[in-house]
Amino acid sequence: MTGAETVGTKIPQPLIWAVVSICVAPLLLNWVGVDFASHTSAYTSDNATDTMFYKLSGAFTHTILEWSAFMAAILTVLLAFTHYRISGDVTTPVIAVALFMSGCMDAFHTLAADRLIEAVADNRNLIPFTWAISRLFSALIMIVGVGMFLVRIGKDRRMRRTKISHRDRRDHSGYRFVVWVSLVFGFAAYMIISICATSERLPQTMYPDSLITRPWDIAPLLLFLFAGLVVFPRFYRRAPSLFSHALLVAVIPEVATQLYMAFGSAALFDNAFNIAHFLKVVSYLVPFGGLCLDYVQTHLVKEAVVAEVQEANKELEHEIAERKEAEKALRESEMKFRSVAQSANDAIVSADQDGKIVSWNKGAQIIFGYEEEEVLGKSLEELMPEKYRKAHTQGLDRFLRTGEKKIIGKTIEIVGRRKGGHEFPIEISISSWEVKKEVFVAGIIRDITKRKITEERLQNSEAQQRMILEAAVNGIITIDTSGIVQLFNPAAEDLFGYRSDEVVGRNINMLMPEPYHTEHDGYLRHYLETGERKIIGSGREVVGRRKDGSTFPMDLAVSEMQVGGAVGFVGLITDITERKQVERELIAAMESAETAKREADQANTAKSEFLASMSHEIRTPMNAILGMAELLSETELNAEQKRYIGTFSSAGETLLAIINDILDLSKIESGQLKLEQTCFNLGMLLDQLGEIMAVRAHEKNLELAFRLPDTLPDGLIGDPTRLRQIIVNLVGNAIKFTEQGEVVVEVALERRSTDRIDLTFSVRDTGIGIEPGQLDKIFQSFTQADSSTTRKYGGTGLGLTISQLFVEMMGGRIWVESDIGAGSVFFFTIECGIAAGGGCAGSQPARSIDMNGLQALVVDDNKTNREILRKTLERWGAVVTEANSAAKGLDILRGAVSAGTPVDLVLLDYQMPNMNGLQMAEEIQRDPSIRGAPLILASSGMNGVGAEMMREAGVSACLTKPVKRGELQEAIGKIMGQEESGARREPGSLAPGPVSVSPMKPLRVLLVEDNVDNRNLILAYLKKTPHQVETAGNGKIAVEMFKTNIYDIVLMDMEMPVMDGYTATREIRHLERKTSQTKTPILALTAHALKEHEQKSLNAGCDGHLTKPIKKKALLKALEEHTAS
Repeated sequence: MTGAETVGTKIPQPLIWAVVSICVAPLLLNWVGVDFASHTSAYTSDNATDTMFYKLSGAFTHTILEWSAFMAAILTVLLAFTHYRISGDVTTPVIAVALFMSGCMDAFHTLAADRLIEAVADNRNLIPFTWAISRLFSALIMIVGVGMFLVRIGKDRRMRRTKISHRDRRDHSGYRFVVWVSLVFGFAAYMIISICATSERLPQTMYPDSLITRPWDIAPLLLFLFAGLVVFPRFYRRAPSLFSHALLVAVIPEVATQLYMAFGSAALFDNAFNIAHFLKVVSYLVPFGGLCLDYVQTHLVKEAVVAEVQEANKELEHEIAERKEAEKALRESEMKFRSVAQSANDAIVSADQDGKIVSWNKGAQIIFGYEEEEVLGKSLEELMPEKYRKAHTQGLDRFLRTGEKKIIGKTIEIVGRRKGGHEFPIEISISSWEVKKEVFVAGIIRDITKRKITEERLQNSEAQQRMILEAAVNGIITIDTSGIVQLFNPAAEDLFGYRSDEVVGRNINMLMPEPYHTEHDGYLRHYLETGERKIIGSGREVVGRRKDGSTFPMDLAVSEMQVGGAVGFVGLITDITERKQVERELIAAMESAETAKREADQANTAKSEFLASMSHEIRTPMNAILGMAELLSETELNAEQKRYIGTFSSAGETLLAIINDILDLSKIESGQLKLEQTCFNLGMLLDQLGEIMAVRAHEKNLELAFRLPDTLPDGLIGDPTRLRQIIVNLVGNAIKFTEQGEVVVEVALERRSTDRIDLTFSVRDTGIGIEPGQLDKIFQSFTQADSSTTRKYGGTGLGLTISQLFVEMMGGRIWVESDIGAGSVFFFTIECGIAAGGGCAGSQPARSIDMNGLQALVVDDNKTNREILRKTLERWGAVVTEANSAAKGLDILRGAVSAGTPVDLVLLDYQMPNMNGLQMAEEIQRDPSIRGAPLILASSGMNGVGAEMMREAGVSACLTKPVKRGELQEAIGKIMGQEESGARREPGSLAPGPVSVSPMKPLRVLLVEDNVDNRNLILAYLKKTPHQVETAGNGKIAVEMFKTNIYDIVLMDMEMPVMDGYTATREIRHLERKTSQTKTPILALTAHALKEHEQKSLNAGCDGHLTKPIKKKALLKALEEHTAS
């Protein structure tokens, strides 16, 4: 039970009996002689005042009793409003207001009797009449108040009692109702009081001699009885409380009051009069007491209810929180389920008891191909092949009819049908549930096509494995962790001589001879306990034991495996008896091969030493022969003598080329040749090659041209020496096999990155061409197109072979395209690095020249030369016009003058048909209209043409073909006056300038050479120079001479008796460091042509290296370069 349920709603019976006793007690006391009248006897006194107060004692008693009742009414209404604030019960203040208005009527009755209110009628009629009216009003107003409450309850069926909640009280609707009732009751009371106070004649209310002494009090009596028997009991039933019960109890003194007054009071202030007034006070106190008890109990109930409500609120809040958490969890679960259902790869499909689809997730859409709207409401049979539909319908009917769950809750494999009719295997788990007696089924469906394929493959694989095990040449044995054999394949049976059933189930050590037989189990335990591997996961050679006891070598590879969680081991066994025999034979063969290799290495070493020695021995006398031939050619000779000297010079050069090719090929084949990685400028390298090869080209009246891309970096990283050798070989061959026309070397940039570049070189000639059948053989050693080529042009055929090997070492390839009679094109590619910063360290960037807007004319009958010159000049800013003959060039010059745009610069080729370049220059000088433009003449050779003739013809500069870009730039710069500052002059001010030659500085030279011929050759080279030369026959003499003399440069032969050049150089360098002398340049002179010999001389301390035979020009250039500072 709650706290509210333990509180009573009735006045305790002892109190009720006390009220009854109080009502009956006056009657009993009257019977025993007690009289409650205010005047029991006549009062006699001479004092008028005493008499007056005695007479007024009845009025005083009446006033006290009436005011007591009024005060009780006031207390009741005050307590009722307090109670209302606590309980929120509007009934209590309404009834209390009725009591209060009744008390007000009593107060009026008292005030009127005491003449405190002016009334017209006298007291003998006023007091009993206002009493009767007051009692009648009191009964009526109580009935009306309770009646209003009962009517209010009838209108509000939602509550048993007209209570308003704290929220209702906050909007003051209850207060408004009480105020409204108070105004109505007050107005009624006022009207009655006003009538009574102003009436002159009031009806008689007392009849002393009658049985009913006060008949007017019968009406209130009846009303109080009606209230006590009908109204108040109903009120109590509708709103049970101590207050409503007190109202019912208060009817007892009310009725007693009226009985005493109606049947006993015959005069004012008599016994019955005072008893009635006293009981009226009791009738006011009973509701007040009941209200007090109700107030107290309501407070207790409120505390109990509040406590219970608080506890209930806590429980409710906890329950609500739990419910919210549960709802949240449920929502999350539902969302997760929906999300899982929608995102699941499996199909989730549900259907009603008619087999109609009611839900369809994305997985089902993917698996079956149907959109959701296509299948909702359709039969599940749509998802099945025709042949399975009948069985499905029968199964569903049987389940709905009998509840037989043959497949419910199980996973089965069946066949499904996609939208396009394609059948495929599925796995389905079916469940059922019931909602409002309607059965639903759901299926989780998985497409197991891949699994079926995998299973089929696995079955095939297992079958294949069985076949492999049975057909395997190698023995395959598996054991468990105890060493017990689990599998023994047919190959193992053949190896060991046991049948499988003789081995399976027995320890593997039966197949091992001693000591493996006894040690195996220990090895196995050690591995299982420590994990330390010896042969697990690797292979090793061991010895096996056959059934007959014989042993054989075998290769054993053991691997660990796990099958169903169980650890095991598999061994792959190969009989290596034959392999061992082969190995023994192979070892013997290898030993023989090693011996042969050592012998071959010794032979190679001997060959290399022989070739080096042969090169040295041939080059040493060849140096004297070719040197003397060169000196002899500088003397005055007749034509026949010059032809003889040219023949043996050419023969000597050919012999040297053959020796060089043989040495290079030998080094490449032996792997001794290493490419260097150094920085070089490709443009400068080609310029140098052009200078070297131009002589040979010009001897045959061939045009030689070089074409480079504009975007070529200044600095490349590679081996310029070997690249030069490749180009020299290809250009030399092109010149050799070309009788007329041109040889053009072109470089193309293929790919470029930050630090690497791929280049393609092409060497094109207009020579004899190569037969198609010979193209594949052209790069073989000692091979030429055919034997007639060798007879006609000479050569060993090594050049292309060496070039191919160099190209491949540079990461490229070489090939040839040829057209018989039209010429050939040799292509090769190389890969080079790009120098950091774009150029080589210490190199000067190319100086640009400003020709912006200048009109230039290029006259050359060769199209390639014109194109190269035109692109070069246009790159420098000139406007270039081309002419393929001198006559056309003259026409262009005259036309330009006529147009007002005269030509500022003319570049002429010397060798042109009909009119050569010099003749055109003379013609220009003879025509004043076109004379004045600077002329630059380019020629492959101008025999018989001197400088004086060129000056007279107006030629400002003469350049040798192929024209080098730097020389052309220098010549134009001198003509334009931009050599130093780059400042541009006006075209009209262009004029040729004189060329100055620096005189040769005299040097003191120490020549160290043991060979007299070579010593005389060097002396002859330097005879016509201002140099002073001293000689030494070996290195020891040279060191002694160096100690006592000062030399500008030392020419040191490296191969000499007593002390060679290497030792002598080191001694000189040591002496310089010891005496703090300035380092003297030392040039090595050697007949060794290999790279390592050059490096050896540099390591010894030499500054340069000249290979014999030494040309005079090369010697003089080396002297100038090493003594320039």
